[in-house]
Amino acid sequence: MRLNCFAIAALLGCAGAFPPTIRSKAKALTAAVDQSFSLYAIGAAVNFSEISYNQLTYANGSAYIGMVKYAQYSEPLVMNGVETLYFTSIHQAPSGIQFMYIDPGTMHVAFTQPYQDRPAANVLSGFNATTDGDLSYNGTQKWFACETADAGTRRIQYGECAGGWSVSLSQFYTCV
Repeated sequence: MRLNCFAIAALLGCAGAFPPTIRSKAKALTAAVDQSFSLYAIGAAVNFSEISYNQLTYANGSAYIGMVKYAQYSEPLVMNGVETLYFTSIHQAPSGIQFMYIDPGTMHVAFTQPYQDRPAANVLSGFNATTDGDLSYNGTQKWFACETADAGTRRIQYGECAGGWSVSLSQFYTCV
C-alpha cells in the first residue's frame, strides 16, 4: 500500500509534526524521479479557519486551495514531472494529460486542455524543486493564494494579488 507522506503527517496531528529529517529523506529518494506528488500551500499567512484545506485542488483549469475541494467538478491535484509538470484528470480518459503553466496574462496557475496542442515550451518549463522540496518557477518562489468570489476558496497564482497570502508550494511525494 502506498501512502501520501502528508497523509502520514496528518495522522501524527499536523504537517508541522512531520519530522524534517524524514521529510527530506523521502524527498532525497524521489527528487530525481518522475513520480507523483501533491502540492500543499504552507506559510504563516495561511488562515486554516478560512480555507480548512491546503492541498492544491484542480478545478476549471486552475489550481485552488480551500473549500473548492467539495465541488463535484474538482479533484485533488496530483502532479508528475520534473521541470515540465503535468497531471491526468479523473474526469478524462487515461491519456488526457494536462500540462501546468503560468498564464502570462493573469499569472494564474493554469492547465492545458486534454488532447490539445501544448503552449510554447517556454511557458511549460521552468518549474523546479528547491532543496527543501518547495516548488519554484524560473528559480524564484512568488506564489500567492488569491481571494475568489467563493468564500473559503483561493486561487494560486505566481505574483502578488490584492488580499493574497504569500505561500510556499511544498511537495509531498508518494511514499514507497
